[in-house]
Amino acid sequence: MFDGRAVVIVGAGASCDFGLPTGAELYGHILKDACRCVADYESREFGPVEFARLEGHGAFWEKPLPYLLNTELHARHGGPLQFGDGYKKALGGKVARIRKLIGTLETSTAETIDEFLTLNPSHVDLCRLLLAQRFYRLTHEHRNAALHPKSYVSRFAASGERNWIHLFINAFKTNFVRGRRPAGIIDIISFNYDPILKRVLTECFDGSENSIGPWTNYFRLFQPYGCFDLPDAPSSPEKTIRSWASCLKVIGRDVVCDSAVQLSVGQADYIYAAGFNFARDNCKLIELERRNQMIFYVNYDGNPGLDDRVSRYSDVAKPFRGTQSEGMTVARAIGLGLVGELPA
Repeated sequence: MFDGRAVVIVGAGASCDFGLPTGAELYGHILKDACRCVADYESREFGPVEFARLEGHGAFWEKPLPYLLNTELHARHGGPLQFGDGYKKALGGKVARIRKLIGTLETSTAETIDEFLTLNPSHVDLCRLLLAQRFYRLTHEHRNAALHPKSYVSRFAASGERNWIHLFINAFKTNFVRGRRPAGIIDIISFNYDPILKRVLTECFDGSENSIGPWTNYFRLFQPYGCFDLPDAPSSPEKTIRSWASCLKVIGRDVVCDSAVQLSVGQADYIYAAGFNFARDNCKLIELERRNQMIFYVNYDGNPGLDDRVSRYSDVAKPFRGTQSEGMTVARAIGLGLVGELPA
């Protein structure tokens, strides 16, 4: 990061150590959550009557989508509804939309949820809600009758691997205190919805006595698909989830890449990629083109398809490659020098 102008690109694979899914895994989660909601609606043990009775954080944790549908119906009508023909009709209409989504998800050839939404814009709003509730559950825990946001600043991630963002910070600061300076502000482009990278940089970058100032003095973070703001304290799930859903963007519809990012990518001498699969649409969005820039990238399981995709953009790329039996995590790649020397 100190030998020339640099850009860092982060994809979904970089959040896997923190317990979050890849784009392909997220597709399966969304389908499962939608199917579970319809099964609850059709169940003799649960059914529409029980939808109307869902209240409290515990109810959300057990039945997230039915809970959200119920609270939306209550809010739309100015308060709690009695179970009757009006409620049944409104709820039935919402479940019909979910059934239609399930049918489209099950027959779609899309590999990721992002690709699915690009191809099926009529399902965007419902999928945004499903995405937001899934990420809320993944980033919170239910204890003491409240929903608490998880902390991601610890030394080790949920997978047991070393927190790779700690190692990234160490690599930068080690070189900095030895007198090396970056060529300019380093742009970080994250294609993830989650705020983990920003949270850890904010809380840990300037967390020692040997301070070099806040991370924003050296980096700019862009998240073209939008970003959730993780609460600092227990929060109302319905309000937070609907706020998160409104933040999500879909490529080809409302994703716009900052021209400063595109300029930065075009002028970079070095590109460092972690958990990023070099999908054509994402590369086009940031205007990554064949300029023979030096690309350092993580290939988790040695996938030759990823190597081929990287070769579209550079003949001078260096992979940090794992195998099917032993994956190359981002933490291990940084330990091997992905972004520079770590302290001995």
